[in-house]
Amino acid sequence: MKTVRRSLALLLGLLLILCCAACGAQEPPAATETPAATEPPAATETPEPLPALSYPLEENTGSDAASYPYIVRTANAIWYLSAADMERVGRDAYFEWLDLVLKDQEADFDDARAVLAPWLMEEIPPVAIVTDFCAHAGEDTPFCDSAQYSKAQRKIRLYHGTGRALLYEYVRYLTFSCAKREISPGFYSEGVSEYVSHFACENRMLRMPSREFWREDLKKLYREIGVWDEESDSMDPALDCLYEAEIVRAQTAANIGVLYRSVSNGVLTRTEEINQHPSVDNISLEELGSLFAYLVETYGRETLFDHWDGDTADLKEVLGKDFTELYWDWAAWNTEQCEALGIVFE
Repeated sequence: MKTVRRSLALLLGLLLILCCAACGAQEPPAATETPAATEPPAATETPEPLPALSYPLEENTGSDAASYPYIVRTANAIWYLSAADMERVGRDAYFEWLDLVLKDQEADFDDARAVLAPWLMEEIPPVAIVTDFCAHAGEDTPFCDSAQYSKAQRKIRLYHGTGRALLYEYVRYLTFSCAKREISPGFYSEGVSEYVSHFACENRMLRMPSREFWREDLKKLYREIGVWDEESDSMDPALDCLYEAEIVRAQTAANIGVLYRSVSNGVLTRTEEINQHPSVDNISLEELGSLFAYLVETYGRETLFDHWDGDTADLKEVLGKDFTELYWDWAAWNTEQCEALGIVFE
């Protein structure tokens, strides 16, 4: 009995050994691979904070956002800010310039609307203004348009500067696109724009003392010729227009051969023939601006503006004199104004 038990014990022990050996012979389960360490996601650049301007700056979500990433809305305008311009002049400098302009632009545009109110529609949509400094980069001609209003697009494209161009082009927007009767191109449209922007409005954008334009040498020159306004510490647009008109018209010994921008929007060379026989198309914009100031003073704004959709051939019917007579009457008036206001010519 003991022998049998011993045999069974040996048999069970052998089976146990075999089972353990069999278990030890099995391949261990494959170790689960630890996934390779992945690169951490690239840190997202924090965009530069938008500068605080006089009017809120917003991101452009339209189809032209790549070219014009930001928009500024005021009551009178919607500005589209060019990415290329920011890169060209520097982002900080661009926004610093823009903020200076915005502070005066609204007041200037309000002034123009008030002057022209009797001839405008009641609802005046804000005009689109697109900065496009790069379009004329490197051009040194003084006759490069600093701004241009497109009637088809209802848009002002601003190439450089503001004071001499922006208010002028805004008046063109008002008279071409927002008037009860659209203004006639040429004599009337250019004359009204020159008169309103230089004589009827304060034109703060042009007077802006912080403009780079007012270098000390220019301040000295404008003081010497009598067109500097000490109270605002800036050049007076009306006085400057009188001065420039007199230079073009009366300084005949010096103006022969001089290039100038004419009413016909062409660049002409001043000749003795033009001096002796001025016409609606060949006088300068400065002459026309002062001429309109004279006509308004002599005949009244209503008399002149009520007929701005007419033709210069009708001037005699409207004012009692043809263009030639009006021109020489104005020439004498302009000389008298310059003398009375202390404007000096060397």
